[in-house]
Amino acid sequence: MVVQDGTSLVKPIKKATTGDVVQYSATYRNNINKPMTDVAITLPIPANMIYTGIAKPDAALASLDGKKFDPIPLKRVVNSKLVEILPSEYRALRWIVKTLAPQKSATVTMNAKVK
Repeated sequence: MVVQDGTSLVKPIKKATTGDVVQYSATYRNNINKPMTDVAITLPIPANMIYTGIAKPDAALASLDGKKFDPIPLKRVVNSKLVEILPSEYRALRWIVKTLAPQKSATVTMNAKVK
């Protein structure tokens, strides 16, 4: 992702360097002739990347370990208070597609910064 004239542009790259924001995109297609329900689409956040907090569609779930997913923002108890966990600590995102029609696809994206 490149900022040009104050606008974020997504451009293909061959190599990312520290501080670059990379947009990950995954498209899942239903290749069977009946609808699929409750399809879980998961994007792991690579170890050398920091999730920026930007993902589409907005209704993503997040995980700190790639196993247990909860609605964003994730929260934890610190000194008897419930506080939000920074998106930079997330290790994976998941979307649940309620119904994926036959021969249709669903695309999800997330932005992450190179450490």
